Amino acid sequence: PGMQALHDRRELEEERRLFYVAVTRAEKHLCLSHAETRYRWGNLTYCEPSRFINDIDPQFLAVATPKFRQQIPSNNGSSGLGIKKTYTPFSTRPLPHPGTPAPQKGSPPIEPSPIEEIQPGCQVEHQRFGSGEVLSVDGVGANKKATVNFHQAGKKQLLLKFAKLHIRNK
Repeated sequence: PGMQALHDRRELEEERRLFYVAVTRAEKHLCLSHAETRYRWGNLTYCEPSRFINDIDPQFLAVATPKFRQQIPSNNGSSGLGIKKTYTPFSTRPLPHPGTPAPQKGSPPIEPSPIEEIQPGCQVEHQRFGSGEVLSVDGVGANKKATVNFHQAGKKQLLLKFAKLHIRNK
């Protein structure tokens, strides 16, 4: 239910009606989901499944839960559905560009070249993004960045102190 429905009984009943209409439109199968966490006004909040799910006869519910989840200690771990509240940690790494090869398991790490040697025009190698050409280098010291056009991963801007680039054409 929306925020207004929490304070107004008529709004809550309207939301219940809309939920019912949506559920009854499913002819064979219906998949309901909810966000376990959301950002609201810049703050991360934990969310409950819709209270209307409790109106569905449990014999018609099959609850799927992902593997590898961690417990959140709140409300005695109850979601109202007899399910433990859990969350799945996610990676903050950016998704690879389509066509980016995955790093080979067991491949030796790339020996990074000194940051001072990385210049525009250099052919470089990166453990994750593969080979590419340095287009530009900006900044100084710890803030030095390189824009690299990787052959398979596309154009990336990298902070050189973390990038671990290896120069291929010395």
